[in-house]
Amino acid sequence: MQIINTITNPNPKRNEPGHIEAKAVLSPVADQTAPTTRKRVFTFGKGKSEGNKAMKSLLGGKGANLAEMASIGLSVPPGLTISTEACQEYQLNGKDLPQGLWEEILEGLESVQKDMGAILGDPAKPLLLSVRSGAAISMPGMMDTVLNLGLNDEVVAGLAAKSGERFAYDSYRRFLDMFGDVVMGIPHSSFEEQLEKLKGTKGVELDTKLTASDLKELVEQYKNDPKQQLLLAIKAVFDSWDSPRANKYRSINQITGLKGTAVNIQCMVFGNMGNTSGTGVLFTRNPSTGERKLYGEFLINAQLMRSCGDCEILEKHYKDMMDIEFTVQENRLWMLQCRAGKRTGKGAVKIAVDMVNEGLVDKRAAIKMFENPTAYKDKVIATGLPASPGAAVGTVVFSADDAEAWHAQGKSVILVRTETSPKMLGVMHAAAGILTARGGMTSHAAVCSSWVGANVVFLAALTSDPLSPPALSGDLETFMSWADKVRFMANADTPEDALTARNNVFSASDDRIKAVRKMIMAVTTEQRKATLNLLLPYQRSDFEEFSRQWMVLPVTIRLLDPPLHEFLPEGDLEQIVGELSAETGMTEDEVFSRIENLSEVNPMLGFRGCRLGISYPELTEMQTRAIFQAAELGHQVRLIHSVGVKVFSEMDTTLSYKVGTMIEIPRAALVADEVRLRRKLSFFSFGTNDLTQMTFGYSRDDGGKFLPIYLGERPSSKYLIKEVVGELIKMATEKGRASRPSLKVGICGEHGGEPSSVAFFAEVPIARLAAAQVAV
Repeated sequence: MQIINTITNPNPKRNEPGHIEAKAVLSPVADQTAPTTRKRVFTFGKGKSEGNKAMKSLLGGKGANLAEMASIGLSVPPGLTISTEACQEYQLNGKDLPQGLWEEILEGLESVQKDMGAILGDPAKPLLLSVRSGAAISMPGMMDTVLNLGLNDEVVAGLAAKSGERFAYDSYRRFLDMFGDVVMGIPHSSFEEQLEKLKGTKGVELDTKLTASDLKELVEQYKNDPKQQLLLAIKAVFDSWDSPRANKYRSINQITGLKGTAVNIQCMVFGNMGNTSGTGVLFTRNPSTGERKLYGEFLINAQLMRSCGDCEILEKHYKDMMDIEFTVQENRLWMLQCRAGKRTGKGAVKIAVDMVNEGLVDKRAAIKMFENPTAYKDKVIATGLPASPGAAVGTVVFSADDAEAWHAQGKSVILVRTETSPKMLGVMHAAAGILTARGGMTSHAAVCSSWVGANVVFLAALTSDPLSPPALSGDLETFMSWADKVRFMANADTPEDALTARNNVFSASDDRIKAVRKMIMAVTTEQRKATLNLLLPYQRSDFEEFSRQWMVLPVTIRLLDPPLHEFLPEGDLEQIVGELSAETGMTEDEVFSRIENLSEVNPMLGFRGCRLGISYPELTEMQTRAIFQAAELGHQVRLIHSVGVKVFSEMDTTLSYKVGTMIEIPRAALVADEVRLRRKLSFFSFGTNDLTQMTFGYSRDDGGKFLPIYLGERPSSKYLIKEVVGELIKMATEKGRASRPSLKVGICGEHGGEPSSVAFFAEVPIARLAAAQVAV
């Protein structure tokens, strides 16, 4: 058994600087203008790479996976990745490339040109490039891309001589369209209008029916240096990191702390180079059902076996279902991108179970494959082209503005459009369902729908199926049996909680609450002891039940901790005085006088915890509640041990127990290495809720009024701000373990069940986490 007390600070310092983590994404890390000695450009291709999949924070998800695929021998077009740190420097440098970066890019480009035997801007040996974004966390369609970069009038003539006029001028048209939209701010619709007008003039319906001479009419003279094109495209991708749609995506998905986007520059490979070429997207398994077969759109028969082999290599290497972009150029397969595939809840369960059965992953790894449960919630069921499973009910709207406006009013809407685009991410998040006339299984709408929770149907009517009671069977039953074997600690507020380990609501009996109130209202020691005698049987009964339920397990008991005002009845002063008078037998004048004496400006930081134990030792004696700080430790520990000796003598028995400390204020963390504190403790338990509010100097009862202004939609009390509170915990733990390596350290607070905080505690390391039951 462990008995914990709270250390308090008798000499709190005022006006110490605090830190509130705002939603700003970028923060200074170095002199904005000084040249860097860190590597910022990483090349890959032809079986070699300067990066790997572990470098996502630096190279972004796309860049890290391109480097990894190249290193394991897959056919990846050579290229280079500009790091996220370079993007951060660019933003801090007034949206200008930091010193020396352009020279590093040109050096990397030389390596790519050597690998391909082609030169950017050379009509005789033309090298065309793609310039794409790639953040550490996938943000599909949210940032900009430029393809076919390197074309101008001279280069397109050289390309036409090598690959045919139709292919060359179609590529030129596409480049001008994308470069004009992304770099020059010319709306994409302007190019589409000109293309549609030309098709009408020529009497054709499809782009592919336009001849080379037709396309020449569409492409006006456009003289530009390809290297200048590259510079502008890189800056455009960096700028797109801070675009409205990218910021909205990060806000919706609560993505913070990223440095920026990487830029991936790759040699172009073409899926439009005749009947032996093509392009597409595929998943190594069906993301909706989890079935083990390739799932995607467009793959010519000649490449099927090669693709299956590469997909198997990727799954075995990454040990996950993968989402792959590919291009086939004249019967040669090129891998352009891979990432862990988004999946439905049903698909995730089957994939996890199948991969365990196939020996690809173990059960613990399979459990870790699951995303936060919010990624799977609000899924529904529907029929139609299965871009995503689901059924939607709502009012039909035909514009993005109406969808967002009605959603803001709390209305459920179904958005009906010809098609969707990456710019409509916010609208997709707002719509309950989306019906489009165009699209396919792996289109933007289909991929995004898997995680925003919207149902997307292509050219199909919505239907609904009757709901059935939830039941575990098949793969889900198998998976849940693995998850049930994972064990963790949770806060148990009552013996009933210990028995069920599920109930997250403390239901104190009316008699107990009244007894506590009498103890609070007591004026003399004799009155207080009399009321404590009423509480003693309740406490003894509680501890007996805890012992029965957890007989073979260590138990950490955190005793009386809340401020005294939390035990008083609610209502106006007159109502409180009347109720307490009836409960305690005191006159209303006596009650009012006692309330006035106990009144505090800020009870959260006032007469509570150890201060109660020092002022009223009879309370500590009854509860065996020790609340520590360096100056108070000896007094409280001696009291606990003396009570223990007395009880053991009376009962002719003994009990193994340890005395630890609750660290809830910054000073307690700072003095954790003091000899008197360290020698007398068996464990530390950090009360992260109070430690957070005392570090930042706000009351958790009132913080909700202003913290959302700093933190947006993120519930601040659940997140451990690592740079501040986390550092205090880490420092105190290191100090405590420096002279006592066996010191046990635990966490008690909401953060014990919050995923990002748990990850931080694992790094410290702290393994004893008590999660609030609502988080279980």
